Amino acid sequence: MLGIATLVWGLVEANGATFSVAYHAGRDCPTQAQLEAAIVARAPGARAAEDAQIRFDVDLAPEPGQKRRLRVELDDGSSQDRTIDADDCAEAAQSMAVIAAMILASRPATTQQPRLPPESEPKLESGPEPEPETEREPGPELEREPRRSPPAAAPSRRKARPTWFAVSAGVGLEGAAAPTPVYAPSASVELGSITGATLAPSLRLSVLYGRAENANTPAGDASFRLALARLHACAVRLGATRAELRLCAVLDAGALLARGIDARNERQQNMTWIGAGLGAIGHVALSRPLQLELAGGARTLFVRDEFIFAPNTTVHQPAVIAWDFRLGIAYRLW
Repeated sequence: MLGIATLVWGLVEANGATFSVAYHAGRDCPTQAQLEAAIVARAPGARAAEDAQIRFDVDLAPEPGQKRRLRVELDDGSSQDRTIDADDCAEAAQSMAVIAAMILASRPATTQQPRLPPESEPKLESGPEPEPETEREPGPELEREPRRSPPAAAPSRRKARPTWFAVSAGVGLEGAAAPTPVYAPSASVELGSITGATLAPSLRLSVLYGRAENANTPAGDASFRLALARLHACAVRLGATRAELRLCAVLDAGALLARGIDARNERQQNMTWIGAGLGAIGHVALSRPLQLELAGGARTLFVRDEFIFAPNTTVHQPAVIAWDFRLGIAYRLW
């Protein structure tokens, strides 16, 4: 046992023996200062020095598959390696401190024998059995340096969306589609950007379908129905959080459907409905997601067919400007 101690037996006196340590260890191992203190405690006459008689090369963090190793290099150029079988890093370092202390405590002029590690300390690989050591005060045990826990991660927060999305439903009146306003329910979806600035882009798509009261003429009656999709492209927002007004460009696309009733000519006539203009959408917050909505606008119609029963009986021709007014409820999904 302790073959390294036998290798350098009698080369160093207890008083004035110098040593140096080259240290390689992981975070869960004792520090180099703790290892040197444990060596000196077991060999009181020894001291650490740069120009040392004995150099201990300690490797407590070997490559995967390798064992922990203590290499002893003497000032005459000789050296020897010793591997340490220990699962725990502090236990391996303690064994190395005992071996190093026995080497430093060897004295050629006395019969004092090298000190053996206490029974509670782990034994190293087999080697020559030393004679019993004289009693001594046990040195300080190496303590594992407490592992530093990584800082606690901040609680994760869901990243806020840069947009909002809402659905709405309402009822309103559409002008120019018939001799009297068309009553038309509608449904909408809308996507907008979350910003506190006046420039606040949003897009709104609505679909609506409605009909007006029958138009009465001497030649017969006629019914008018309006089916279309409406796009609001809004850019400017005025007002505060609970009450706001958005100004928008508006585009209509759909059809105006007309049919004769109780007339000599009861044919059906359809007109393509295309218009563009300006509009506004106002919101008043009722709760966090729920809003009361008012909307309206005016558009220029690009197609204006004439609806007639006979060459001399005109039932209706849409005006150049179509208008709408709408009341509804909007709900923001996010």
